[in-house]
Amino acid sequence: MILRRKGRGLFALGMYEVPRDESEWKHWSESGINLVRCGSREELDTARDYGVFAWVPVPLIVRTDDDEAKLRNRIDELKDHPAIAVWEGPDEAVWFASRLKPGTPTRLWIQDEDTVAKVETNLDELVHGYERGARIVRELDPNRSIWQNESGSNQSALARIMPYVDAIGFDGYPVPGRIEKPLQHLYGDTARYRAMAPTKDIWIVQQAFAWANLGEAYASQPVIYPTVEQSRFMAWSAIVAGATGINWWGSHSTPRPSPFLDDLMVVIHELSQLHEFLDGGEVISVRSWVDGRAYPATQLGVRHVCRRAGDRTLFALINLDPFRQDVIVSGIDWIDIADMEPIVEPKGASKHMRDSWITDMQSYEVRIYVSR
Repeated sequence: MILRRKGRGLFALGMYEVPRDESEWKHWSESGINLVRCGSREELDTARDYGVFAWVPVPLIVRTDDDEAKLRNRIDELKDHPAIAVWEGPDEAVWFASRLKPGTPTRLWIQDEDTVAKVETNLDELVHGYERGARIVRELDPNRSIWQNESGSNQSALARIMPYVDAIGFDGYPVPGRIEKPLQHLYGDTARYRAMAPTKDIWIVQQAFAWANLGEAYASQPVIYPTVEQSRFMAWSAIVAGATGINWWGSHSTPRPSPFLDDLMVVIHELSQLHEFLDGGEVISVRSWVDGRAYPATQLGVRHVCRRAGDRTLFALINLDPFRQDVIVSGIDWIDIADMEPIVEPKGASKHMRDSWITDMQSYEVRIYVSR
């Protein structure tokens, strides 16, 4: 993991804005926020005072000598600051290079040869500019990492910049749910990014806003924020697919005081208590699956996380489907689930069987247990 404290890896728990005042700094840092996006030395100083790491966005794509001068100046201006952990490349750079008009990326298969050539040229220039910029960052500040946030577009171009980054991620904002972006889509997208970058940190950007607050284009929508349960589900659906950090975007649009942000900090605090487990390997003997005899309508089914730290065990179970499931778990017989402490109160009962146990899970439910 990129973030480390006292020799131990830290699961990144970040916000795209710095807190508004001292009270919010205290609340967020005590809840477990360990990373914020900073743009000035003053913000970096405050992050350092609260023991929080920072990432700084930089003009990393270098196409001209002027671009190079701007990047060098920015890195030299701030690289001596101890709060900085990560330099961030331009947000969704591949996504923007994949389109010729405002809106979604260009669908190449329906375009003429000239249009396809223009997009491919854009992407080639992006990759070469990214390589040049990353080389400059490594020269000026070799001990810090580079992070790139993207979207799901043009995976082949995205794969070409993998040698130049240390962390890669994407943003996903599925509340309220849509057919093309249901709540569980974060699991599949995280799994794809993990497959594309098996040795990189995977930092997912999740939702800290209501769409209605993002401007006139969304003003007609109802003001709907993710619930505690939805925020928890989005976080764990990414973790179970291989995420090593989560950053939340959109809080800048959320009026204060904010019951939603207070709820989000509940989920972040839960995660912050589990760093020793989140920086670890999986117990491969454990299996979990849906008991299809009662509820056979399975889509993604269930996934689990089982990790050890010293003589303690973390076991998390995630129902990725939008309906109730009966779930069977085996291979965890060295510990009695009944003796583990639930981080989240289970919504259903569990029953121990001879070589496994079975439980009833609601739609998108997350169970988290830690041995005492």
